[in-house]
Amino acid sequence: MNRSIASKVAFISLILLPLLLMPLPMRAFATPFDAARVPADADGVGHLDMDALRATTLHRLVTPKVLNGSQWKEIDARARPLAHTLLDVAQGVTFWLADRDSGALIVQVPDGKRIQSLLDKVPHKGDVRVAGHVARRYHFSKEKDQGDDNLIAMAGNLLISADSEANLARAINAATGKARNLAATHSVPDAALERGVFFFTALNDRLLDKVKDAAQSKTLRLNMTGLTVHVREVSAELRVRAKLMMGSAEQANKIKSMVDGVLALASVSDEADQLRPLTKGFALSVNGKALELSLAIPSAELVHFIETHN
Repeated sequence: MNRSIASKVAFISLILLPLLLMPLPMRAFATPFDAARVPADADGVGHLDMDALRATTLHRLVTPKVLNGSQWKEIDARARPLAHTLLDVAQGVTFWLADRDSGALIVQVPDGKRIQSLLDKVPHKGDVRVAGHVARRYHFSKEKDQGDDNLIAMAGNLLISADSEANLARAINAATGKARNLAATHSVPDAALERGVFFFTALNDRLLDKVKDAAQSKTLRLNMTGLTVHVREVSAELRVRAKLMMGSAEQANKIKSMVDGVLALASVSDEADQLRPLTKGFALSVNGKALELSLAIPSAELVHFIETHN
């Protein structure tokens, strides 16, 4: 993973991950992925429907643990009012990546003016004009030598963040309808819009080639042409589905055989009982070139598993 993509992941973790699990009144609506906000040439995209997430048992169980965690200690105290407000009002978080850069992060809020007024109070490094919008560079980590700077602009009810003016301009132009967007390509996975999906991501072959090239093992350097992941909760059960498109059916079967071997070893290991909450709801199949994985586990059971294995 290159530095620009890594910095985007770090920003998501630092500022937005805590807000996913804050306690809020139950909402009866959702904020699904909007492909019209993403540039048409994005190589990877993801979306977290925060309204849908807040309706889950997973959210209710994890919230107290997150509130007592260390995430807030990493945020500059001067930025915490902004972060707390985002926790209360953010509706959906979309990110996109390209093989040559880190793309951008887009947060939908109900009142852009309110968020802008809070951004005005956070120390920044001056204004620049990007795609017709005022943008500022912020450093949200309280440690100057940790984290990365983020260039942020408000476009209506969208908070848009990128690590360069070029990426921010691409993001703004796509989100405001001034550039061709992903919706026009008709390439968004249908499952991204299925009811109950609160998180999905999709990566194409250009991003997956980087993963392949970074693999230390020759076994893992396979031709991967696409990856999609969808997460939902149904009746307090977390359900994860992933599909990895391989270069050939032979490669798909090769990976399945490797995973089956690992599972067989796990079933006779000393940790078999501890791993059973995960393995009992795990399924793996091959459909042509597609390697399809699914996991079903009660949210409470998953939380308990994570707690006991931390």
